[in-house]
Amino acid sequence: MTATQIKIAKFWARVDKDGPLPAHRPELGQCWVWMGYTTDDGYGRIGFGGLANRGTHRLSWALEYGAVPDGQWVLHRCDNPACVRPEHLFLGDATDNNRARQAKGRTRGWAGRTGRAHHAFRATPAVVAEARRLRSEGLTQIAIASRVGISRGHISKILLGAR
Repeated sequence: MTATQIKIAKFWARVDKDGPLPAHRPELGQCWVWMGYTTDDGYGRIGFGGLANRGTHRLSWALEYGAVPDGQWVLHRCDNPACVRPEHLFLGDATDNNRARQAKGRTRGWAGRTGRAHHAFRATPAVVAEARRLRSEGLTQIAIASRVGISRGHISKILLGAR
């Protein structure tokens, strides 16, 4: 096995292929959730092949389909930033990304941040209870965040009793 093959195997070993079904697109099948480091907004990050801090969804695309063309973004059909399932990913540009974000009600900036992406988001009592239940079952913060649909940072605050 070459060094590259070992790195690829280690990458896929950090993926949970039994992730959630996208609520708005269940026909896509289950998300493959990145279980390594994620940013507060849920995107997986990894150092890979001398490339530091690379988006795991972009790496997944590159491993399956080849290099991401200049000026192109790797977007999610499933709307799950931790998902690395190649079939859930597609190429677009910044305009495509902005249109998708607006259509899903996640517009940021002067128009106002809303929903679960907002820094002042307060989880409902049901979300808090579910997060604490999943933690008691031994799930990681990253796995809990993926299952309940909020950032790992929010999960951390819930588990510390700050939310």
